[in-house]
Amino acid sequence: TGGAQGFGEGIARELANEGAAVVVADMNVEGAKAVAASIQANGGVSLAVGVNVTIDEQIRDMVYRTAVAFGGLDAMISNAGIARAGGLEEISLDNFELMTKINYTAYFLCTKYASRIMKITGKYAPEKMADIIQINSKSGLEGSNKNFGYAGSKFGGIGLTMAEEVQAA
Repeated sequence: TGGAQGFGEGIARELANEGAAVVVADMNVEGAKAVAASIQANGGVSLAVGVNVTIDEQIRDMVYRTAVAFGGLDAMISNAGIARAGGLEEISLDNFELMTKINYTAYFLCTKYASRIMKITGKYAPEKMADIIQINSKSGLEGSNKNFGYAGSKFGGIGLTMAEEVQAA
């Protein structure tokens, strides 16, 4: 997710350079199409998917569309993220909730839907490996000044990952 620019674009391009078939997912559909076309022009396999990661059904559809297009899902990289700086008294509830939706809830939903596909693959092809990755931040480990909303959303992602690892063990 967040593959039309920044870290997400770089990740998509590097994965394609390594031979991966890549879905460039972003709410910036034109940007996603441009990145996917560029990957294809360089001999890679890529698909652009428009997705607003704050909408459950769009994440579900993105994951299922990926599985249908490529016959499975080997890796999900939840990269979309935003930061809105501000102290406790300064930040609005709308900005706090938006960061939570994009940085934490979207990761939960990506994990929820991607793991369904990955579990089915593992049942019928146990030799195949799969990973779910969240692009996080140092703020998710130690917090940062005037950035509590962002830090909280990133702490949540780390907690979700750790809890899922315990459940899988």
